[in-house]
Amino acid sequence: NNRFSLRHFPDNNALIEKFELSNEPHHDYSIAYRNCFDGYVGEYYHTDVTYQKGNEFLIKKVGQDAPLDKSNGYIVIHYNVNCEGKMGRPGLQMMDSEYRDTTYSLDLVKHIMSQVMKLKEWPSTKSEGQHYINYRDIHGFLMFKIENGKITDLCP
Repeated sequence: NNRFSLRHFPDNNALIEKFELSNEPHHDYSIAYRNCFDGYVGEYYHTDVTYQKGNEFLIKKVGQDAPLDKSNGYIVIHYNVNCEGKMGRPGLQMMDSEYRDTTYSLDLVKHIMSQVMKLKEWPSTKSEGQHYINYRDIHGFLMFKIENGKITDLCP
């Protein structure tokens, strides 16, 4: 019937989440993406995959026209960057200002995710350090700080 429930136990308490098919347009960011290497994906600290235009550019670009929310905390977008500089395999984590799980408005989350996944200017992901495997794909993240419902800062 296009719906299902998941029961999980955060903090030793049963929580049931219900899901059903949505008529919202679906963005499949994985269609045009694939890792260059089938093995382990390196983490962001193995090679510098800082966005080439910098954090100030990202705060301005992603914050522009962003829907407002009433919360404070962090929205973290995880992703892989492959050897061709393409992004894929996104993930999402939302925390309040005390780093506890929370949610933000769907409009704000969709805005941030779509803006991040459009980014193109990534440096090479190939690591060349002698102590590391030569990774070709890197897992990275951008953590947007939300204050009074607005994007105010970005880590790392």
